[in-house]
Amino acid sequence: MIISVGGDQPDTYNVSYDIGWMLDAVTTKDLHALVIDFAPRKRALLAKYLTRDLAVPRNQVTHLRGPDATHITGALQSLEKNTDIRRGSSIIIYISWPSDEPSTPTRIGNPTTGLEYSTFFSLVQQISAQKGENVTVILDTNPPPMDTNAEATSNQQPHVLLTACLPKQYAQYDVNGGVFTQALIRSMKTCNAEELERLTWDRIVDKSADALATQKGIRPQIPECTGTFKNRAIFNGIFGGKVNRPQKERENCLISISVKPSST
Repeated sequence: MIISVGGDQPDTYNVSYDIGWMLDAVTTKDLHALVIDFAPRKRALLAKYLTRDLAVPRNQVTHLRGPDATHITGALQSLEKNTDIRRGSSIIIYISWPSDEPSTPTRIGNPTTGLEYSTFFSLVQQISAQKGENVTVILDTNPPPMDTNAEATSNQQPHVLLTACLPKQYAQYDVNGGVFTQALIRSMKTCNAEELERLTWDRIVDKSADALATQKGIRPQIPECTGTFKNRAIFNGIFGGKVNRPQKERENCLISISVKPSST
């Protein structure tokens, strides 16, 4: 590339191009989350991961600590009615709820006054109907009764469902938070660039299961991933956003140009 700098003879410069995010690529602006946290010590693992590691704007992550049924219902309805959430955007609904023994809770939080799981899943389905089927529910809790989310047994529910353990197991916690959540985040952080581009929800759950199987000091805990769209790229494919596109597509790319004087 030849650039004239005011003299009679142009100077020669070396120019390098860096192809970055595509203009039409999904970004963190297309990711919204509701984090419902009953975990001890208020570690807020997933909320911190989304806002710090993935740089999701804080106003797109609603974090409820120890909420009652009314607050959970209101937060779910807000997702459905939020006009800033475009149809097809990635929506994460996460519940962290500690346990020290196997159980099959019918309510979220308080066993008497907490939101019934049947109501919870009904609200999730309403969100999917309004905002599209790119909805992921992550339960770092003891598994709810299957009849509250009956479609899960046939993998036909419109949302992807990640559960921390199988029936008769329980969602274990340590001083750092839920062991499933920790394994999930650790697995995402340790993937190489090639893995990140094709990382799906069912694959990341498999990686988390492998990590939990070798973790010392915990009882057997096997997470599961169900749903028609469990092979969807996690977080709407944000991790695969930086790509090398064919030349014909590069006119739609954000390009940074580095100009350095030639040594010749």
